[in-house]
Amino acid sequence: MPLAAGSILGTYEILAPLGAGGMGEVWRARDTRLGRDVAIKALPAAFEQDPDRVARFEREAKLLASLSHPNVAGIHGLELVEGHRYLVLEFVEGETLAHRLERGALPWSEAVEICRQVAAGVEAAHEAGVVHRDLKPGNVMLKPDGTVKVLDFGLAKGGATGAASSDPNLSASPTMTYAATGAGVILGTAAYMSPEQARGKAVDRRTDVWSFGCVLFECLAGRRAFDGETVSDMVARILEREPDWSALPRDVPPPLRALLERCLAKEAKRRLQAIGEARIALEADLRAATFAAPAGPARPARAPVALIAAVALAGLALGLLLPRLRQAPPPRAMRLSIVPPEGPTYMGDLGTYALAPDGSALAYVFTDSTGTDRIAVRDLADASVRVLEGTDGAAWPFWSPDSRELAFFAHGRLERAPAAGGAVRTVCEAAAGRGGSWGAAGLIVYCPDPDGGLFVVPADGGTPRAVTTVDRAAGETSHRFPSFLPDGRHFLFAVFKDTREPASPIRIGSTAGGPTHLLASSGDGAVFAAPDWVVYTHDRALLAQRVDLRRLALKGEPRLLRDRPETTGGIILSPIVSCSATGLMAYTPVDGRPTAAEWVAPDGRLTDTGVRFPGFAGLHECGLRADRSRLAVSMSSSEGYADWVGDLVHGTASQVVPAGRGVLQPIWWPDGRRLVGITSDGAKVVDPAAGADSLLGTPRGGWYVPISFTPDARTLIFSALLPAHKYDLLTLAMQPGASPRPYLATPANEVAGHVSHDGRWIAYVSDASGRPEVYVERFPDHAGTVRAAVPTASPQVGGVGDIGVVWSADDRRVYFAGADGATLYACDVITAPQLALGEPRAMRPIPRDLRDAAVGSDGSLLALVPWGRLASTLTVAAHWQDEREDRR
Repeated sequence: MPLAAGSILGTYEILAPLGAGGMGEVWRARDTRLGRDVAIKALPAAFEQDPDRVARFEREAKLLASLSHPNVAGIHGLELVEGHRYLVLEFVEGETLAHRLERGALPWSEAVEICRQVAAGVEAAHEAGVVHRDLKPGNVMLKPDGTVKVLDFGLAKGGATGAASSDPNLSASPTMTYAATGAGVILGTAAYMSPEQARGKAVDRRTDVWSFGCVLFECLAGRRAFDGETVSDMVARILEREPDWSALPRDVPPPLRALLERCLAKEAKRRLQAIGEARIALEADLRAATFAAPAGPARPARAPVALIAAVALAGLALGLLLPRLRQAPPPRAMRLSIVPPEGPTYMGDLGTYALAPDGSALAYVFTDSTGTDRIAVRDLADASVRVLEGTDGAAWPFWSPDSRELAFFAHGRLERAPAAGGAVRTVCEAAAGRGGSWGAAGLIVYCPDPDGGLFVVPADGGTPRAVTTVDRAAGETSHRFPSFLPDGRHFLFAVFKDTREPASPIRIGSTAGGPTHLLASSGDGAVFAAPDWVVYTHDRALLAQRVDLRRLALKGEPRLLRDRPETTGGIILSPIVSCSATGLMAYTPVDGRPTAAEWVAPDGRLTDTGVRFPGFAGLHECGLRADRSRLAVSMSSSEGYADWVGDLVHGTASQVVPAGRGVLQPIWWPDGRRLVGITSDGAKVVDPAAGADSLLGTPRGGWYVPISFTPDARTLIFSALLPAHKYDLLTLAMQPGASPRPYLATPANEVAGHVSHDGRWIAYVSDASGRPEVYVERFPDHAGTVRAAVPTASPQVGGVGDIGVVWSADDRRVYFAGADGATLYACDVITAPQLALGEPRAMRPIPRDLRDAAVGSDGSLLALVPWGRLASTLTVAAHWQDEREDRR
């Protein structure tokens, strides 16, 4: 049976594709019986009738089953379903070494540690009589905890304890890895083939030694030992040329260079005969080289008496100090993984966990069996966990400076509670908080909602006052994620912009208010780390940089602490790190969970019917087709946006526009074929079937969000953030050379404009009355404006859960979300004898934690919600400031 996301294979739920290649395709799946993720490898259907390939496939299962080593990805089973064979393999979280090397060479000490583990895994395979024959960076997985796993023994052969021969016809065939794609698989494999393998001769375990040498060379040099435009070019270089030894960094120790030369000897007899020797060399000789002083110039045989006396005194002093040094060794950087308790759904993001300033505990938000978010506190000394009563609906927790209390956002309020348990107290109102920090001076700085500046309030309660002002003219939308500096007066914060720049500027503000100043031009938010560091995420990496606390300016160069693993997509909106005052740091991968589009039942329950997408997906309120048959979503990746369509009839998802060509927040053209959305070059139309794109007449870099078409498809309604106003509604005639024209341009915000199906009326959201409400008026002449009595969600474009306003199929009512985003309302529209709106009535609850939602013209609700676990572990680092090497 063909595999697809959402399909069921025995007890395994297929989640998302991981890769494909010559020996099959691999899918991520969930073992519903044991509650763990696995990788399922399927033999291509075209090879099912090939006895040789079937035999090799089954041999892989037996070979992997014979291996049990921490550096080898294991096998859980071999399944035969409807005549098709599937391997159930260990799923390894992390990134491949190939992905890591795309960012450049590794420091030699880091390369040694990674390759030491690779050698250990391959050595175990050799001892079991298994030769890998396809060792390459794409078959090496780096886990977040530092463990290295060797993958994919699809071409391995058994019975190779000596120099036994093998079938030469198989020796050059590429396998596949989790990240393999197309012809790159063949080129990637050819670059690591041994000379005997390239000639089609018999191979033994020494071919793995050669491939290991190629991997080690690439880790150190940042480029392949043998490269070329074609397989023939690569093979010629492998057979005829030496690697470019000058490409190795100068600080590579001589023993390491010598090891490389022995691994890459072209004659197998002159090559290192066992990879275990490489492992021993990396563990012993190279680690010793770390402390070896470089040789200096020759010195005279005799030295002055004064020099001899000085040396003697120095020796005596060293002799007296050594015992003390042995008793108190310098701190050593360490990293460990905290596995959250089974049961609650652990959510890894800054909004859901925080380290206590004294390093004693970790607070995190979990989802209990009733679907309610609550706060739990884990004691790091004894691993005990306690759930704080009264924290229902909590988000974005942060600690008091003395580590005795926690503040958090819930039910439109900023609240505080004792960390040991006790009564919850309200500090102040906060519509929908986005981060806070509790300073040493007894003040809390916080973001009350995702569409404004920061406020300060006494921790004991009082009247909040604004301390930062959003610069709308500069495209700013909000200030979020504040983090106090030690003086208790200044704080870091992230500036969010509507231009969807790749990162958010980091600024410093003061509790006294007034002007703020730029600390870093880009980042994804930042936190302060004692004694004088700023830790921030940028370009998918976790960085640390020293800060001058007197000048309030960064100094020195940033240090790379951790690369983020590649995910299937995700818009980075916050830092994903928390630091204690004692030097601990906790971090976890970026949100990369897949997204499910599920229909919502009248009681607010998700029906588990709809479509599952393989990555972090986002839609706009018009992403749902009027006939409820299809849903358009955008997914981000390092290459840019891709557009996907979910078939709601058959429950399948397919990518229709490749990454880099897609649009953000796509809506359907009335013909149901084309999509319209946002790009950095302005609004764009994409035609997936024709492969054609065309820009609309909107300025480059502006934030023009397509909302809806008029029924005749002659006019497109936009929401736009314009420097002279807030959000305005514009119209664009669908004819060559046309430019957007203001429709509603007032000092208030107007968004989410939808024209009725008969083209006579428009419904939109405005805060002209002082609060967001639904307005209806005649289109296009603005006659007879009325508004709904129930406030709606805040008027922002593309906000999480922003439903906007949608007309019913008969134009007799409009649907919209309430101000708290928890209820879907319907409001009757009366057009005769004059325009009027009826009393809004609650239709259904809106599920919590939805990313976006779409409303059908029949009042049905489709919610985009995360599915699957976000993070299986949380990394806690100690003494990370004392690391000697700069990992850049």
